[in-house]
Amino acid sequence: MKIDPKTLAFLLESMRESVRDIKRLCRPGFGSSELLQMVRIAHKLKGEATVVGLANLSLLVSQFEDYLQCLRDRVAVSPSHRTAIERYLMRINAAANRIQKYVAPAGEATPIAKPSPVSKPEVSTSGFAATLQVLAANMGRSDNKSVALNLDKFNAQGIPRPLLVKIQDMVMQLVRNAIAHGIEQPAERTASGKPEQGRVAVVVRREADAVLVAVQDNGKGLDLEKIRRRLIFKYGVAVRKAADLTREQLINALYLPGFSTLTKMQNHAGRGVGLDLVKSYVRELGGRIDVEFEAGQYTRFVLRLPLANAPTGKVIRLPKGRQGSARLQPAQSRHG
Repeated sequence: MKIDPKTLAFLLESMRESVRDIKRLCRPGFGSSELLQMVRIAHKLKGEATVVGLANLSLLVSQFEDYLQCLRDRVAVSPSHRTAIERYLMRINAAANRIQKYVAPAGEATPIAKPSPVSKPEVSTSGFAATLQVLAANMGRSDNKSVALNLDKFNAQGIPRPLLVKIQDMVMQLVRNAIAHGIEQPAERTASGKPEQGRVAVVVRREADAVLVAVQDNGKGLDLEKIRRRLIFKYGVAVRKAADLTREQLINALYLPGFSTLTKMQNHAGRGVGLDLVKSYVRELGGRIDVEFEAGQYTRFVLRLPLANAPTGKVIRLPKGRQGSARLQPAQSRHG
């Protein structure tokens, strides 16, 4: 594997935490709020599986996320659905156990289904950089895209570790989003006069009283008219109302749970979870998201996270989910 042992240990521990979180949510009589949280966790889990780089594990987690998405369309969830979720978790546990036994010295493997008796391993900035590079390489290979990742301005100095863990989760989702939705296919890029290889740049730095996080790609930018059409066909927004939506309202639609501009699900996109997950973290931390873009040139997501609201505990959990609606609140946006 192309991941250093410390980073892989972090990924496996994070997967362990995700499995435990879903198990806690999968209690008898769980409803739409718990199911939304499960979808968010499964999407995060899929990103980690992509980094690990084993096709079978990635496919299994992707199937699990798709199953949870299908359940969201049902009026009620039955006990048989709960049993199916538990079976998926058992299969994910078994696959993760095999990975840990493969990379850990004999006698030191920790069963993925049980809480680790030791604290979570520390992850260096260089270790996380390697994780993102593997993620970009694996996604690029899967999507037949050529992608270069620039992490020269990722500086974690002075950022509290609990906040850094969440930042890493958000950056991973934003990088996935940039590759899946922003970067074009090589033929499309060359036809428009661009280099065949796309670029994604990540900036993380501590400022006086906040942390700045930015992820930018040099891809196709946002298509506001495509967003408008998806609101009509997926969310049932009236044509006249959709026609009157402002630029800010259209951009804000990107964060609606389940919203995607893709009409068909792909390996890494089309489920409408990644940006919803990022938004839920930013909301929990009392931060804000700005979106900057130019059609055909770039998209940049900029997050500002106040240090005053930084988490201090060791257990990192997703915020409580809210069932999405088609209410389109104003969002900050600029374009350069």
